[in-house]
Amino acid sequence: DIIISEDMSDMDAYDRLCEKVDIQSYIDWSCINVYIANCDYSLETNDNCIAWRSAVKGNGPYEDGRLRWCLYDLDRVVDLCRYELGLENITNAQVDSFNVMRDWAPTVHNSLIFSRLKQNPGFCAQYVNTFMDMINTTFAVDNMSYMLETWGEDISFDNYFFANRAEYITGYMEEEFGLKGTKEALTVEVNDPIAGRVRINTIMPDLSEGGWTGLYYTDYPVMVTAIPDNGYRFVGWNGDVSSDEETIMVSLDQNGVCLNAEFERAND
Repeated sequence: DIIISEDMSDMDAYDRLCEKVDIQSYIDWSCINVYIANCDYSLETNDNCIAWRSAVKGNGPYEDGRLRWCLYDLDRVVDLCRYELGLENITNAQVDSFNVMRDWAPTVHNSLIFSRLKQNPGFCAQYVNTFMDMINTTFAVDNMSYMLETWGEDISFDNYFFANRAEYITGYMEEEFGLKGTKEALTVEVNDPIAGRVRINTIMPDLSEGGWTGLYYTDYPVMVTAIPDNGYRFVGWNGDVSSDEETIMVSLDQNGVCLNAEFERAND
């Protein structure tokens, strides 16, 4: 009712929705389906869509009673989706799953929930940054190569879909969200990998070698949080940004941004 009847650009209405729905869960669910070109799910027709919530509120991280989404039934993705849609003349990676789904299922673009939520600038920023989080980690070519090898395949699986998907799907996302900026490098380093970690939006990148680099759009700032491990404390950020706040919003420019998180042993 909130989504249908209220203006999602109004923060009061959007906040009321966020009390009922875990927006990050919806975004995660949507981003994954879009990336892997799933053409067999829909919120409107209740096709392969499950939302769940805790029946009794408690103190656990998922006991707040908000709706969250489940990901399942992924047999109509990638190559099968392309042929079902009659797209034999394009490569798998070129499927624009924001605007192309099976003929009986609405496109993501025209989905009521997605189109209404997109009225809110904060939702757009969260969606785009989450999408890039996934591209930089879960769907990174090195990670996908490792996962495919684990299951007896290689990166050529489904006509090199995972090797080329990011190049195509980010272009479609730029169109969908009207992005005007560019993808630039965000580099995060720590002075001591055993002293602390860094959260970037929704991910905790591997800093065991001292640093990590990912690509993000200049359209939206990126949330970066320093997390000291037991026995250490956060001193501050240096590099292209200086701050003693653990959480900062970082705006990228065409030169990219390099951040250094400095930790030290806490006093006994």
